[in-house]
Amino acid sequence: MNLDNPPIWDGEVPAVPGARIVTVPHLPDTLDGAVPVGPHSQARPGALLRIVPGVGRFLASDGMRIEVAPQEGADPAEVETYLHGGVRGALIHQRGELPLHASTVIAPNGLAVAIAGESGAGKSTLATELALQGWSLLADDLTRVTWNGKYAMAWPGQASPKLMSDACHRLGISLDGVRRVGGDPEKFQVEFPACAAPVPLGMIVLLRRHGGQPRTILQGIPAFAAAAEQIFRPNYLKALGQSGNTFKVLTNALSRCRVLLAGRGESAMSLAADCPDILS
Repeated sequence: MNLDNPPIWDGEVPAVPGARIVTVPHLPDTLDGAVPVGPHSQARPGALLRIVPGVGRFLASDGMRIEVAPQEGADPAEVETYLHGGVRGALIHQRGELPLHASTVIAPNGLAVAIAGESGAGKSTLATELALQGWSLLADDLTRVTWNGKYAMAWPGQASPKLMSDACHRLGISLDGVRRVGGDPEKFQVEFPACAAPVPLGMIVLLRRHGGQPRTILQGIPAFAAAAEQIFRPNYLKALGQSGNTFKVLTNALSRCRVLLAGRGESAMSLAADCPDILS
């Protein structure tokens, strides 16, 4: 990789105003005062270093800057995946905001619906199906949520869900010219028009890994506990020193939005039909 020609990811961090991505020739092996927060990551208040063998090194600092030192020969798509995933999530944590492990769409009434759940729960597939029905796709997999004193705001992120080929076929998405996800020949990155502005968050849909149970509206402590499980990379919180701020944003968000527990096989058609009543 020729660093004399800056890669396309240099510039502003998507949906994080004022923050920038900068390519650098090298980054350190360790951070002074940091503790391990994963197999390839270490963190301290204000900084997180992630070293990914075969891809590169990433340093998120003070909620304002991501430095990336790509490894020679790294696949640019893989570098981009880490930049817009765990490293961007760390940057949001550092700002005392809420990164949700959620794909978020905008309902016809203008409110955002965050579809959350662990990997494999079907959040990207459901969000894509809703987008194909005329909803707008705001962000895939990671959604930044802030509190403006009155509303929880969901910010636009990457509008390019990564779907398995069978899901694409089921949804009628042609794979001609669609980019494959690096390292997985059966996964494809589907592009949707990007949204320009944040949207008030009206509902969080929590997808279970298994279906067969009725939908349930959660309230109070059960709603908070279930939603807190959807914080992106919660293992970063303590080391970055932002637990209190992140949980405050979540508490405020839940004062303004519903929490719906649903099954993995949630129907986009059913959810779209019921959303006006659920969001009212």
